[in-house]
Amino acid sequence: MDNVKAIFLDMDGTILHKDNRVDSETAEIIQTLRDCGYKVFLATGRAHDEIGYLVPKGFAVDGIISSNGTFGVVQNEIIFKHSLSFETVNEIVKRAKEQEIYYEVFPFGRDRIILNEDKAWAEALFAQPTPPGNVGYSEWTSRRASIVEKVDWESTIPHTSFSKIYLFSPDYDKITQFRNQLMKDQSSLQISVSNSSRFNAETMAFGI
Repeated sequence: MDNVKAIFLDMDGTILHKDNRVDSETAEIIQTLRDCGYKVFLATGRAHDEIGYLVPKGFAVDGIISSNGTFGVVQNEIIFKHSLSFETVNEIVKRAKEQEIYYEVFPFGRDRIILNEDKAWAEALFAQPTPPGNVGYSEWTSRRASIVEKVDWESTIPHTSFSKIYLFSPDYDKITQFRNQLMKDQSSLQISVSNSSRFNAETMAFGI
């Protein structure tokens, strides 16, 4: 590692364990690297404000790129921030509601949002403790935890800035068709589209 000056680490599938948390041993190794002069950064699809839920007390890195590249912070200074438009967020939420695609809207600087009117079917969707079909255990348990601990149930979407929208369905064909339509509409909606499993889609600002 003689030529290495910086190390970038993903979270899911890399430093998060079965309980979707960073354990103390991993945190200690990261701190040891920093003590040796390496700069250590997180680069994750997770939202910046949820990372605190996932790390032990005292955990520190030199910077974080979060929400699939929409938000960058180095030594507590914001380096970049790319927001979805309010109109785009409302349009995607409308489409998701019409098809009962589960959604989480991520405003910058606060907990994610789901509309109150969708609470009953969203909670019913995740009623069973184990994932259906081929849905991954980590994704399923993360969503079940989200609706209990990390979601603000609101009557309307607030007129603010947004890092991303997460969309999910255990119905593979439904989410695939929904994601493919979003990809076709990337230019008109001014979004980028990605997915971290076969059962989800994420939308960020165009070109991110």
